Amino acid sequence: MCHPSDSPLWKLVDHRWPDFALEPRNLRLAISADGPRQPVNDIDVYLAPLLDDLKMLWEEGVESYDAHRQELFTLRAVLLWTINDFPAYGNLSGCVVKGYFTCPICGEDTYSHRLKHGENELIYRSQTFSSLQSSF
Repeated sequence: MCHPSDSPLWKLVDHRWPDFALEPRNLRLAISADGPRQPVNDIDVYLAPLLDDLKMLWEEGVESYDAHRQELFTLRAVLLWTINDFPAYGNLSGCVVKGYFTCPICGEDTYSHRLKHGENELIYRSQTFSSLQSSF
């Protein structure tokens, strides 16, 4: 198991924005979203206030009190990761995750195959997994 501070993205943020990295009390955030009970097309209504807050925390920060040091400081935050299932990924990113072009990497080059007796089921092979051979 490794700590998130060992990740390449954490190090990239530290490298690109050294003033952010110099303040150890700044926050690096992750959001977890689940797809089955998501607000579907109205996701922007729910996320707009969060995005406004994240933008403000990144650009300006908020005055916060450090009780241990007994001092005020400007707290800033950055969103590094989203953790979600595939339906939530599609909704949050705006990518199509249903139908013929479900692979977010391959897009229109996704190979799709509808099962002979299936109604909505769709099987696709991504270029990422092209070395795997399956018969359907």
